[in-house]
Amino acid sequence: MFILKKLRLNLISFSKQIYSYIQSHRSRQMYRIFLLIFLIQLPGFLSLAQNQQELFPGKKGTELLSLIVSSYKPSSTLSYNDARDELWGALAERKQDSLACVYTGYTIFVDPAASNPRTEAYNKGINCEHSWPQSLGAEGQAKSDMHHLFPSREDVNAARANFAFQDIDDQLTDKWYWLDQQKSSIPATAINQYSELDNNKWFEVREDHKGNAARAMVYFYCMYKSLADAKDPSFFSKQIETLYQWHYMDPVDVDEEWRNNFIASKQGENPNPFILDSTLVRRAYFPDYKGSSGSGISSSPGEFNMYTKHSANTLDIVFENELHDFKVKLYNLYGQNVKSYHFKNRQKTFSISTVGLAETIYLVEISGKNFVLIRKVFLSE
Repeated sequence: MFILKKLRLNLISFSKQIYSYIQSHRSRQMYRIFLLIFLIQLPGFLSLAQNQQELFPGKKGTELLSLIVSSYKPSSTLSYNDARDELWGALAERKQDSLACVYTGYTIFVDPAASNPRTEAYNKGINCEHSWPQSLGAEGQAKSDMHHLFPSREDVNAARANFAFQDIDDQLTDKWYWLDQQKSSIPATAINQYSELDNNKWFEVREDHKGNAARAMVYFYCMYKSLADAKDPSFFSKQIETLYQWHYMDPVDVDEEWRNNFIASKQGENPNPFILDSTLVRRAYFPDYKGSSGSGISSSPGEFNMYTKHSANTLDIVFENELHDFKVKLYNLYGQNVKSYHFKNRQKTFSISTVGLAETIYLVEISGKNFVLIRKVFLSE
């Protein structure tokens, strides 16, 4: 008998490479290469957060948004100076006296015990990025809500300005930012470590911050919608699909989970709920999503849960919506396809036999005409 320990998948930087390459080239051969690279790097993915919760089950749309606001919006926040000092100091203490720019990885030394860590950071080129721009509604209490504040290299913060987030075609990128560098041509190496700017249009954050940025943005708009819409009612709507993809492809890790808990301790025990429950973004902002290409989200057929029957050696996969004509493949740690299925009829559930499978981590690949979806599962007695 197996028990499936759910791990929120989605495979940090390598899965993002898989996603972006498939979207632009639909290359199955290259997809396999990326998949094998991921398997080699698999131990690094074990840092994914394990404490996902189910908040407000069965609720969607405006009803869900109202419940989120009433349950998680802080009644007050620290002053802007205190918020930065508290957060910068805590981050530095956690990272061995270092503070890193979330857009570039540029890192400085900051004494966590300093009376004003924000001042020390500012003097070394790091200031405060408001994921939701101040000019577009981050004012008053919202300005100092730490859930959307991050350390940033001063010049990169200024370059981002109040541009919306978006995936930018490399050929259209005007500036690339990494560490203390700025480039105007496509980097030859470490391309996923760079944030990108399309002048006067979009900003794309580096791969390992995409999910964090997305959850911060969705949180802000949920909690402070009236402030945001008063400044620009289209700012959120023109990037929500990108934010959903970033949230989906870059799941919560242990550092983000720690940060969420720390901020909650300073803001009336109010965490960012979109970090606690990864389904909230979809249920709140895509309540009618059916997984079809016409829904506006074409990379996946929707969230699904996986669990095992206690009476048989099977892995049961349950979708919230029906699929048809799709394939299911199970890969082991060596990249070997150990199980393959092709389902042509419409169905919401299907089973994979786990008889003879070792107790370890596997990748489940589910593919159809317009999507490729991967989940990581861990089988143990």
